[in-house]
Amino acid sequence: MTSSLEIRTEPDWLVEVRQMRSELIAATEEIKKNQKDSIQELESKIEDLKKDNKKHLDEISEKLQSIEELISKISKSNEEAGKSKDDSTVSKNVNLLKNTTNMASEKQIKLKHVFKNINKPEENFPKFSGVEDHFNVNW
Repeated sequence: MTSSLEIRTEPDWLVEVRQMRSELIAATEEIKKNQKDSIQELESKIEDLKKDNKKHLDEISEKLQSIEELISKISKSNEEAGKSKDDSTVSKNVNLLKNTTNMASEKQIKLKHVFKNINKPEENFPKFSGVEDHFNVNW
């Protein structure tokens, strides 16, 4: 006679599936935690880069402003030099130009004059050439 009360146990495969499911959930949680940590680390690095870039941009802006101020001073001095041919104004322009070349990249010019028929000098020949502007300085 068979008893109506039989103890049923879960099949082995079902136990194994449940165990694999719990392992998968645990692994997924670990991956999520690692992703959050990585994202926070990347966000921190991005913020540091933003701060560094802002610092460099501020430095460049300050240099640009100082160069613009020097250019403004030189152009005002040139206007004054055009109005009055005073030697002190010219020396101020030269000093400002020296300061500017120290601040900005150095610029050079080469002055030259070509003489033709040097053996036959002309009378009433102009001894000076016209005035040319080189880097905001009249030559």
